[in-house]
Amino acid sequence: MKIIWPLRIAASPLIVADTPYMGPLIEPEYFDSAMRAFDSLFKKHKIHFVRMMLYGPYSLDTISNLGYDIIIRHTHILDLTKDEDYLWKKMEGRSRTTIRKAIKLGVVIVEADHRDSIDTYYAMYKDLYRRQQLYLANTKQFFQLMWDLFHPENFALLVAEHHGTPVAGIISIRFKESCYYLDGVSLKAYNHLAPNNLLQWEDVLVVGEEIKHFPIPVFVSKRHRRTG
Repeated sequence: MKIIWPLRIAASPLIVADTPYMGPLIEPEYFDSAMRAFDSLFKKHKIHFVRMMLYGPYSLDTISNLGYDIIIRHTHILDLTKDEDYLWKKMEGRSRTTIRKAIKLGVVIVEADHRDSIDTYYAMYKDLYRRQQLYLANTKQFFQLMWDLFHPENFALLVAEHHGTPVAGIISIRFKESCYYLDGVSLKAYNHLAPNNLLQWEDVLVVGEEIKHFPIPVFVSKRHRRTG
């Protein structure tokens, strides 16, 4: 739970800028009673807004009957067992054009190998949230801790540079046979260089042979508007 004046907010996960693959783990047979217990807890603490992410065979009717809005999210799976030429040809034409543009304009992608690179990333991170007038989702210490715990086997930070100046970056997590996009930032002043698509493409290319999949979550539809 978190208070962002004047609202009292509850969420699982509380920070959803990072990943859709979190939330409470509930055995299906206990889901109905667990959701009713959550709902009672939120009312007891006078929560103004709740966001909860769920992954599993849960009943949408249970959530709808409690008055919550539901957003359905599916995941596209990019098959990384295909070769580079195949993936490039299957890419949307506009994306290929954007990648070529970034390369032509001198954007280069560097995989960070020093913890100090978190400072560079976080400076862009703060700038992005300031421009969007949003509260910072995570502290610098959060990203540093992830580096300490998971780099280099499971944590990668790629930085797009233009003549030595960092202009964008992404963080991805590698786990078992999958690579997950975790977070990304860019500087508005350099958006004309189109670094973001190139970053994503390079992230696909630099993963090891043991990585087979790149899940890409997307919003598909919205259902069950709140009625009361």
